[in-house]
Amino acid sequence: MPFKILSGLSQNDISYDSNHVAIAMGGPGSEGIVRALIKQNQKILPVCSPIVKDPARHPVLIIPQAIDSGIFNNCIDRLREYVAKGGAVMLVHDTLGYRGFKPAFPEIGQGVETVKTNTATIAMNHVISMGMNIGDSFRHAYCDHVILKKGQDGAVICADQQGRPVLIAGGFGKGRVILNGMATGYSSRDGSYNGEEKEPEGAELQLLINSLKWLEKDGSSCK
Repeated sequence: MPFKILSGLSQNDISYDSNHVAIAMGGPGSEGIVRALIKQNQKILPVCSPIVKDPARHPVLIIPQAIDSGIFNNCIDRLREYVAKGGAVMLVHDTLGYRGFKPAFPEIGQGVETVKTNTATIAMNHVISMGMNIGDSFRHAYCDHVILKKGQDGAVICADQQGRPVLIAGGFGKGRVILNGMATGYSSRDGSYNGEEKEPEGAELQLLINSLKWLEKDGSSCK
């Protein structure tokens, strides 16, 4: 079982009921995200595959940067079906459709390049940016992020200092999607590309918490 790789993770932190957030394990950032959510008293369900089938049983799925692009690409049709039926997903870093990963939701956005900077800004007032103001800048823990191209159904929540999208959200069918260009849950060592698992902090953590509120369908507009 994937949760056994996480030292200190208790069975009490895991739920098989519908009150959990499913997290695809194994890729960079997965452990950091798990530990951050546990500290927020959020029940989680570690899963081996980047796909879950039933939105009623698994209402929210987070896919951190996956290790194997081939496995992810083969799951895209099922992932789209899951969201169209009412599921909600956050895709992180390369899984946005960059460096061998195909774009799963081009209607909302897709990755186009990475830039070596850890600074981003709030671009829109939204549930996801709640507690922050348009123009506020912040630093995320990893030394780069993926720049996105916005699709017709996407809304830019965070951008870089040049105004290029870093985090986009939008609706797809009956569900919701967040494309997060930051490597949330992963941190650079001394500003280099060498990294390690680390719980997000500050604005990066707040964006993660707010993202779950929006993905859990709080009734606000998808835009």
